[in-house]
Amino acid sequence: MARARNEAFVAWMEREGWSAPTLAKELDAVVRRLTRRTGPGRELSEITVHKWRSGETSWPQEKYRIALEQVSGLMVAALGFAPPDRRKKPAPVEDPVHRRSFLALTTGSAGAAVLGPPAAGAGSGDVLRLRQQLDTLMALDDSRGGHDTLERAALADASNALSSSTQAH
Repeated sequence: MARARNEAFVAWMEREGWSAPTLAKELDAVVRRLTRRTGPGRELSEITVHKWRSGETSWPQEKYRIALEQVSGLMVAALGFAPPDRRKKPAPVEDPVHRRSFLALTTGSAGAAVLGPPAAGAGSGDVLRLRQQLDTLMALDDSRGGHDTLERAALADASNALSSSTQAH
């Protein structure tokens, strides 16, 4: 399959004034904070950013997807990235409820309720595990679509997790 340049990512970088080396350095710093990794050397290089721009890599590693979302304030899908098995599908049309934002918010709230504040010992493994669960929910949402029952159930689960956490503290 021929690769296609990631125009959305390129446009975002240009709009925000990011060069490949500067973005690579910033993303690596975010990954270091998330994983609490110290020591010399960077894992992310400007070559990796160039591969994302050219479309050679269409789905960054999970830790870089998380870092991209933190730095950009956008979901990686909005930056033109898609998992290999979903590249051929057209993007779903979002309804006014904005299911992705809703799922991200409720999953994050439930995760915070279960894990407690980061100072209480949540590590990078916990962050990555929660992110993987969110990715799974979004994939299910893409394949099956959202509906009121699903959204009410997610909201109820998040509320239950928050009230359980409040009672435990």
